[in-house]
Amino acid sequence: MHDKFIVVDGKNVEWGSYNYTGRAEDVNFENATFLSNNNVAQQYHSNFVSIYNQATPEARGLRRPVRRFLRRLKSPFKPRG
Repeated sequence: MHDKFIVVDGKNVEWGSYNYTGRAEDVNFENATFLSNNNVAQQYHSNFVSIYNQATPEARGLRRPVRRFLRRLKSPFKPRG
C-alpha cells in the first residue's frame, strides 16, 4: 500500500500524493488535500490502526531500514539534472 495521510489532533487530515521532500515542493507535480473534520479524521485513524495491527516485521528485522536511514544521513538528497 502506498497510502499517505496525516491525522493531527484527531480533527485535521491531510492526504494525497505529496512527499515531504524538497523535490516534491519545488519540482514534482504532487497534490495534497486538507480537511478539518472529526469524522473523517477518525476514519483515517481507524484505517491506520487496522493496517498497523496487520503489519509484520521485515524479514531482516530493523537492520535494513536503519542502514538505509543512516545512508541518507551521510549523503543528503542531491537534485537530479
